[in-house]
Amino acid sequence: MISPLSQQTPSSSFSSEASRDHEDYRIFQYVNDFEEVRLKLVKGKLDLNLPEDRDLCIKLYQKWVTDDNYMVLRKIDPRGPIEYQVCKARKRGNDVDAYRIHRQLRIIKDSIVEYAQSNQRLRATRAVHVTGTIDPRLVDNDLEYAWQYLGYWFNMFLASLRKRCVRNITLKEEKEKAKELKIRVYRSWESHGSGWPHFHAILCFEGYSWTIFQDSKSRWRLNDKDTFQDAWSFGWIDVVALTPGTTNKNVEKVVSYVSKYVGKGATEMDYRHVESWPRKRLLTESLLWYFGKRSYSISRGLLEGHDHPNDLKKRISTIQTNIEGECVPELEIVWEFIGMVRGKDTELDGYTWVKTYTDPPDWLDLCWKPCRSYVGTCWMNTWGS
Repeated sequence: MISPLSQQTPSSSFSSEASRDHEDYRIFQYVNDFEEVRLKLVKGKLDLNLPEDRDLCIKLYQKWVTDDNYMVLRKIDPRGPIEYQVCKARKRGNDVDAYRIHRQLRIIKDSIVEYAQSNQRLRATRAVHVTGTIDPRLVDNDLEYAWQYLGYWFNMFLASLRKRCVRNITLKEEKEKAKELKIRVYRSWESHGSGWPHFHAILCFEGYSWTIFQDSKSRWRLNDKDTFQDAWSFGWIDVVALTPGTTNKNVEKVVSYVSKYVGKGATEMDYRHVESWPRKRLLTESLLWYFGKRSYSISRGLLEGHDHPNDLKKRISTIQTNIEGECVPELEIVWEFIGMVRGKDTELDGYTWVKTYTDPPDWLDLCWKPCRSYVGTCWMNTWGS
């Protein structure tokens, strides 16, 4: 006698195989001739209001981030032989991305401490941690619309908040100072489990303080939270004060929280095992990738006075710089961009970030050049963005 379980097994196995085949077929629609996922082939083709399309977006992101690419440079030194150097390309969510994000976030912590250390006797602070959500009913339950306009609404929130702060300054002698009121920002986007966006931000006020009260043993809140709520008219908002006398450890904890889905290190969440990431992180990374959103933003005012590796003056300078943006004293050396190469076309593994060759590598002819660059230079031979 055949058991009911054994009768169902072939059918369920066929169903799962059919489901995998259907998923593979959908992914295949968004790859180029080299079987690589490219955003230009995906963007605008999904309806992210549908759960199945959000799942597909995650699958496409996973395939994209795990395909390593390398930049290939030719080093021309008049006093030495020509060398070739390959540098692992930064991709949203990979180990190079995590390293560079952490390097930048270390810089801003000291600046935030300075804003948090207001007069303790007056119980005031100039630094707050803000979390804001979007009410789906206000945007006709259109998730894509919310993601597309999230940055615009956040900028409107900052502009409205500044106006309200200026309005609260009543003393005549302080009116002139109000013109100099600035809000320094460190913010990140994040997805709920449902796919709807929200933001986390640390706001540091230049020329304005907020009176605070102790809400719990370790948490302080603002007496005037309504100013923030009135400025953010798209949903719920929460405000927590960074308290007077905040230590570096406290600020680091808040910065790390705001950076929760921005700066995860390679050792903490390895992109090579992206399928094991929590779904919330996967949704955040894949939706930011799909919509082309910056994971985080830092006001230049929070970087001033620090030795920032990507300083604007260095980037616009004609002085020769290396791949890290640092000045190179030997101005005679020229670095020429050859193109990009897929990691699978080389002998390199994903753990190799930089490698130098004294002779042209065997795979040099497989290099391709992007269809565009951020400085506006274009090439005729394109492989895909």
